[in-house]
Amino acid sequence: MIIHRHGDGSEGYQYEVNDRVMVERTIQGGWFDIGPTRAETCTVERIEEGSSWRTALHKIRYSAEWGPAECFPWHLTPHPEVLASATLVQA
Repeated sequence: MIIHRHGDGSEGYQYEVNDRVMVERTIQGGWFDIGPTRAETCTVERIEEGSSWRTALHKIRYSAEWGPAECFPWHLTPHPEVLASATLVQA
């Protein structure tokens, strides 16, 4: 993962394939809303090519039994382990 830190202190997260993420919601809605925190730890399986990292569609996998869910970056929060090892870029 790459963290883009802007002059005003705000940050943008650029996810990469295989990053662990917390899903706050999906485009389809509902089935991630099952835990006490309304999020599940998942893995980024695929990122739509040709789009900006800020708006690219992400395919997220929860387990082998469930097909990938579609999310946008603002639906996701980085897992603490991924956040700790991220590359920081001053934007």
